[in-house]
Amino acid sequence: MENNDSINKVTDAVNESVNNGVLFAALAYVPFLWLLGLLIEPHKSNAFVKGHVNNGIIITIIGLAAAILGKVLSFIPVLGTLVGIVLGLIFLALMIMGIYKSVKKQAFLLPVIGDSIKIVK
Repeated sequence: MENNDSINKVTDAVNESVNNGVLFAALAYVPFLWLLGLLIEPHKSNAFVKGHVNNGIIITIIGLAAAILGKVLSFIPVLGTLVGIVLGLIFLALMIMGIYKSVKKQAFLLPVIGDSIKIVK
């Protein structure tokens, strides 16, 4: 019986932590708003928020790379436009998926690179 009580307490604490971090986890996917989850207490120590902030930083880097690469390749009209559009769509899709997962209170690893890149520990 005591074991169930301690399990329930841990489960309640985890649920409360996730519930309190949903807004900051969702904001982490809007470029540079991940700074809120990274700097504001108590959310900066919330594991749920940290995971989404890590993804938000990576997605921001992808978005910046898409913009820069599109400009650099703009001297090749078709290639520059195509690369910019494809990377921009990837950026947008990842951003929407991350917001959706955070609002659904689910952890989310970015496809392909999610396990290998840890910016926020």
